[in-house]
Amino acid sequence: MMSVKPPKSSSFFQDPNDDQAKLEKLLDGQIKQLFQLADKYKNTPQRGELWLRLAEVYVEKASYLDFRKQTEYDQKLKDYQSKKTKVKPRLDLREAKEYNKKAINLYEWFVRDFPKDQKMDQALFFLGYNNYELGDTKKGTHYYQELTQRFPKSLYVIESNFALAEFYFENEKWTDARSHYEQVIKYKRHRLFSFSLYKLAWCEFRSGNTEQALKDMEALIRYGRETQAQADL
Repeated sequence: MMSVKPPKSSSFFQDPNDDQAKLEKLLDGQIKQLFQLADKYKNTPQRGELWLRLAEVYVEKASYLDFRKQTEYDQKLKDYQSKKTKVKPRLDLREAKEYNKKAINLYEWFVRDFPKDQKMDQALFFLGYNNYELGDTKKGTHYYQELTQRFPKSLYVIESNFALAEFYFENEKWTDARSHYEQVIKYKRHRLFSFSLYKLAWCEFRSGNTEQALKDMEALIRYGRETQAQADL
């Protein structure tokens, strides 16, 4: 029974977008405009805000590229497996990762030049996020932990705990994952509450705590019923 493989979170967030090309074109336009503005005001106090805005768009661009490349790869792999094509496809995400690198540079500049800015928590979170996207989990974890320690009341703390929980979950470090999911479910109204409770149950199950796993699943069912009842009012 313990050999049952828990589901990956990516399977819950597949949302194909028919307007992908249009959205990417809009993003490219925003990147061009913000880059020009950031260059124009590079020696002014406004540069920090422009760096943040440009970095956000870089992150979004990276996400779109990643999604598109993954989708194209999946289709090519199906064609290969069904013998419609003879060449086995390779997943190449280097283009997407370049935008993550660009975002990291901007966030690092922001942290360096505006250490007391009220948006420092945002910068730390996305430094964690983008380093994780590049596979540098050590540096990403450092930024997530710094965020949690310096800004314990930040809304980004919930997101960082979830990101850490997901990392440990994927690496089957159930105790570490559980501790971070537990931090997320303290906030019942947060959008990640129910999903984190579900993954917490899996952590308990894989750790051998089947009784607690069942209690977590029961709590999740009750929460779902309560949410549905409120929606029906």
